[in-house]
Amino acid sequence: MTNRQFRILMVLTLVSGFLGGAASNLLLRGAPAVAQAEGTVHEVVKAREFQLVDSDGKLRAALTVSPLGDATFSLYDPAGKGRAALVVFSDGGASLSLHGPAGEGRVWLKMFDGRPRLTILDAEGNVRTVVGCTETVDKHTGAEIDYPESTVTIYKADGDVLWQAP
Repeated sequence: MTNRQFRILMVLTLVSGFLGGAASNLLLRGAPAVAQAEGTVHEVVKAREFQLVDSDGKLRAALTVSPLGDATFSLYDPAGKGRAALVVFSDGGASLSLHGPAGEGRVWLKMFDGRPRLTILDAEGNVRTVVGCTETVDKHTGAEIDYPESTVTIYKADGDVLWQAP
């Protein structure tokens, strides 16, 4: 190969490399990655579940919709135990629950069929106080008794009524 042929080959190699790179850049280029501008607000965000985690990645809150259509907002302590939940059921009922350190339900505020009820449970899960609509069974007759919203019922640990008004 002569010196002249070598120079021509080098120039052709450089030009073809440059043209190939430019063509691939134009043809194969994807959309550039762009960070969301600070302060940008979307009008609507849609999802079936949102999770909020702390700086350690532990779940602290969740907003979900169950397959049955119940919408739930749950709050968790740093140990991952459920401590509070707000639920709107698919049938229109709703409840707010507060939970003890082990995640057990301790206080329930419920609304079913337009009938409110506040229930307080002891650490063992026994119902101890109900304010509002409640049902009990008369131990002597076995008849079910349905009490109205104005009722306050306090139960013994064994489930027997200790006090009730009206």
